[in-house]
Amino acid sequence: MLERATRLQGQQAGSGAEAGGAPAQSDPQAAPGLANAADAQARLRSVATEVERLREDLKSLEKATAQSATLQDLDQVAGEDRILSVVEREQNRVRDKQLEFQRDRWIEFREEAVADFTRRAQLNPDQSFAVKQALAREVDAMVSLLKRNDLMEDPELAARTWRETLDGTDLAVEDVLDERQYESWIAARQMERRVLFPWLPKD
Repeated sequence: MLERATRLQGQQAGSGAEAGGAPAQSDPQAAPGLANAADAQARLRSVATEVERLREDLKSLEKATAQSATLQDLDQVAGEDRILSVVEREQNRVRDKQLEFQRDRWIEFREEAVADFTRRAQLNPDQSFAVKQALAREVDAMVSLLKRNDLMEDPELAARTWRETLDGTDLAVEDVLDERQYESWIAARQMERRVLFPWLPKD
C-alpha cells in the first residue's frame, strides 16, 4: 500500500510538471503569416494607385472625346454651310438665266407698245426713240430688282421701289413729249398699273 501511494504521488508530480512546467516555444508558422499580410497590404496599395491612375486617364479621355465631338460638330456645321452656299449660288444662277430670257421678251413687248403709242400719239422718230430707251431702262431696273434677295423678303420695300422706278420712267418721258402726248401716255400707264401692278401703293 505504501509503495503504491508513493508511486501515485510521483505520477501526479510528473503530470503537474508537464502541465505548468517548461514555457511553450513559439510556432514556427507565425513569422511567415505576418510576412504574407504585409505583402497583401502592399499589393492593395499598388492596386489602389493603379485604379486612381486609370481614373485620371479616363477623365483625360472623356475631355479629349468631348473636344473631338465639338470639332466634329463644327466641321458638320461648316459642311452644311458650304452645301447651302452652293445650293443658293446655283439657285441664283438659274434665276438670273431665267430673268435674262424674260428680259428679251419684255423688251419686245415694250417695243410693240412704243410702236403703237407712236402711231396713236403721232410721235416723231426722236420722241419714239427716247420713249423706247426709257422703257428699256425700266425693264433692266425690273430685272435688277428681281435679283435682289432683300426685296423678295420685304414685299413693302419691293412695291415701293418698283413704284419709284415707274415714276422715274414717266418723268423721263415727260421731258420729250408735248402736253397732249403726255396726257395720252399717263392714261395708258395708269391703266397698265391697275392691270399689271394692282399691289403697288396708291400714295
